Amino acid sequence: MAAIMPGDWAQRVAVQELDLFLTRLGEEEHFWIMSKSERWYQYTLIDTGIHKVLSGAFMPSQEAIGRTDGMEGLNRTWRLIAENRITAITSVYYYMLNRIALLYLWLPYMAILIIPATFNGITVWRIKRTNFQTASQTLHHYGTNLLNILVFVTFSLLLAPIILDPVIIPIMFVSVAILVGVILGNTQKRI
Repeated sequence: MAAIMPGDWAQRVAVQELDLFLTRLGEEEHFWIMSKSERWYQYTLIDTGIHKVLSGAFMPSQEAIGRTDGMEGLNRTWRLIAENRITAITSVYYYMLNRIALLYLWLPYMAILIIPATFNGITVWRIKRTNFQTASQTLHHYGTNLLNILVFVTFSLLLAPIILDPVIIPIMFVSVAILVGVILGNTQKRI
């Protein structure tokens, strides 16, 4: 994705998305997301040396440029292209960390939703098991498929170079909680 995306596109998306986080979530949560993602970025990319290795792998050093005769212009052109691609890759990684921090921010609310939905699904399943009601294979099947699609879409949105409204995250969490309740409530009987 970063190979075909313009170098500054991911940076513009990240800035617009963080502005949207500020308006939707407030200043405190915006600061928390920014500090958490910057700390993760620093720890995973800069402190580990991955950024330096990435730059060294794609961009020739000054001494390597000096050793080549007649290729200085090509080296300058290649250096600009490589810097642009490295900027695009690291920008995509940074806004992915922003979105992971947003998911991490909403995680306690997910527990508040998923725990009652799980208990409700298990209770409905036990009631159906004892009073000879049939569990719906159709609801179980489509609920499982929808849950798989929802998880796939959630992880795909982590990398998508589009502006993600932070309100989508709690909507996905509520959908996951409902689907977990339906899936557990319609699990086939085991006597």
